[in-house]
Amino acid sequence: MLSVFRIFRSIACPKPHQPHIPEVSCQPEDFSIIKNVSQNMAIYILIATVLGILVSGPYSRALDFNGKKKTMRTAAVLQLIGTVWGIFVAFFTAHQTIPSLLGVAVLQGLGGGPIVLKAAHLALMSDSSPETTRSLHFSLALVASSATSMIAPFSGIHLLAAEKFWVLFLVSQICWVVYLGFLTFVLREDRVDSASTSCQNIYAVGSLKVTVNPLKLFFGEQRHGLLWAGAALWTVPMSGDFISLYVMRFFFNTSPGHVQGIYLVSAWGIASAISLLFILPISTALYRRRYGDRLVVGDPTTTPTERTPLLRDETQPQETDVVPTPPLTTTTSPKLLSVSQDLSVVRASFIMFTIGVLIMSFASNVPLLLIGVSIYALASPFRPAVQSLASQVAEPDQQGRILTVLVVIESISSKTLSLYFLNPYANPLSEVLPAPAVRISMDMRTHRYTIEFDPCKSEGT
Repeated sequence: MLSVFRIFRSIACPKPHQPHIPEVSCQPEDFSIIKNVSQNMAIYILIATVLGILVSGPYSRALDFNGKKKTMRTAAVLQLIGTVWGIFVAFFTAHQTIPSLLGVAVLQGLGGGPIVLKAAHLALMSDSSPETTRSLHFSLALVASSATSMIAPFSGIHLLAAEKFWVLFLVSQICWVVYLGFLTFVLREDRVDSASTSCQNIYAVGSLKVTVNPLKLFFGEQRHGLLWAGAALWTVPMSGDFISLYVMRFFFNTSPGHVQGIYLVSAWGIASAISLLFILPISTALYRRRYGDRLVVGDPTTTPTERTPLLRDETQPQETDVVPTPPLTTTTSPKLLSVSQDLSVVRASFIMFTIGVLIMSFASNVPLLLIGVSIYALASPFRPAVQSLASQVAEPDQQGRILTVLVVIESISSKTLSLYFLNPYANPLSEVLPAPAVRISMDMRTHRYTIEFDPCKSEGT
């Protein structure tokens, strides 16, 4: 996405006879260029997003009926072709045209964008995890993906400083190739006779596709191999976030006179890291412990039955010895326990989410923003709890469709909120900063610490 923004910028500020991606320079007061770049990016995002949402319906049905492995591989191949075409356009200036870049958006959209792959990952983990620990698995997968998206930009800062743009593009493609290799050679999906499972009449062919966790072969059932399999599924495609380094270089001048903007980025990154690496797992563990005491397992082989007839035959000899009946043990269903646990997490997280968003929305200074971010961090278990709850309520043959709907709603809501808060000329900032932080940073133009916004300024000057 950000590499496309870079190409749009080079088209708006052309510099002839440049052997690599142009490093152009123009007057920062020329806001017509900023407007053109923003409009082109808006069209690109609109095509990729709308097309991704439209094709998510057929993809979700394919996840349920054709298997997740085949569907994910199809989506990943289309997105890989789109990124390769984007690199071709980026490094050959003769092909740097608006229609060429919109072709990248079409290919990315046909591949479902991040929507299809996220939904497929959730469906894979839902198939491979028990209900009582599903929210924990979703939480750790979220930790892995978010940690990768935070670590990758900072780990490649030296590549940008050395103008090694081709390395960043190469890393992006290597990640996609590794991801396809994981889907093809590591992930396994077996067909099981539906008569031997609790899922009846799911497939017309009389068989059910079950995802097999490959790491169980090495770690066994009790070594949480599923957690690492989920982390791999999320981490590999997210490694392409190396490209998000462009945001830092485009919009924030790292000179000592502009440290205020860097403080905002750092504060948000630290708060996100703390919430995802510590608050999220701890909160989930506490909720599980709280409701885990209610799980009393009874003997599943004995059920209360009517042991004597309603009318006794008086001709038969009656037994005088009465054997005491053992008291019945109340048993809480693991599914009911898990649903209760997830509902509790959703309620508590929603309260923290509402308070944090309200504070961030009306924040007029950095300290108030940080307070809102801290409270907002307490709502981090909300997303995995909702996903776990939806996966348990849905039928086994509807997992892909239900989780795809959740991911689509999440994508639309996040983009809508970003458009509400963001300055119209700073849309790419949403990849790094939360919307209120962007608004505050843009308001700093009138204060002592000014953040320069110049999409055409040379990075070396």
